[in-house]
Amino acid sequence: MCLNVACRSRPMLLAVAGLLMCSLSAEAQRRPARATRTAEEEPAAAVAEPPANTLEINPFAPGPPATEADVFAEEPTPLPTFGGERESRVTACWPMVALPGHDEERRIVAALDKSGDFVFYEVPLEEALIYLQELFDVRFLLDTKAAEQVGVNRMTEVTLERKNLSLRTGLTHLLESLELTFIVREDAIHVTTQTAVTARPARRVYDLSGHQMLVDNNSEPLVSAVNEALLIEDVLLVPLQDQLIVVGDEQVHYEVARLLALLNARQ
Repeated sequence: MCLNVACRSRPMLLAVAGLLMCSLSAEAQRRPARATRTAEEEPAAAVAEPPANTLEINPFAPGPPATEADVFAEEPTPLPTFGGERESRVTACWPMVALPGHDEERRIVAALDKSGDFVFYEVPLEEALIYLQELFDVRFLLDTKAAEQVGVNRMTEVTLERKNLSLRTGLTHLLESLELTFIVREDAIHVTTQTAVTARPARRVYDLSGHQMLVDNNSEPLVSAVNEALLIEDVLLVPLQDQLIVVGDEQVHYEVARLLALLNARQ
């Protein structure tokens, strides 16, 4: 009886074993397919959107508009300098002598060395002079008759963009394009032509009593040195003991006064 049972159960065991083999084979086939799909999905994950905390920089992408706070957030870059700092030199002018009650001319001459900005673009000459008159606290007089001889009137436009210039230098640049010049007389700066200035130059007296190069109230050696250094034709220097009379235009007086100051400082 036991033998019959064993015989009958053998086919059943073979059938069960066959089912197990089929099941294992199917599982083995499913595993490679799943691994292949995972490998194919990984590259797609690599090019996915970056995390939220990742900064992606595009140099060609337009940025947000700059605000006033952004513009002034950093200190401006200083401009390069060439040749180092310039040596400080004496640029003061020897003072002129003013007649009693005529100190205004000396004050205006001193104001010519004050600095300011000259920014004019197609501005009438009259308006430019009014602006400079208020800026430097001096008075201007335009010689209209002399100006008309060179084709200039009060409404002739001027253009100049220079900053931090002395009144003397800025006014020279402003007027030279119009064939005009200036000269200080009494209580005003007269704007006129060089021809008019040559016909009527300015006469000023300089006190040399405190000058280091003055010897025994004799100013002739000093005046001779100044005259040789000037190399200017339209100038008249008249030494008179401890004083010097100078006749010339505004540039002549500036050069003489500056030379006197320089010679005194180097003694």
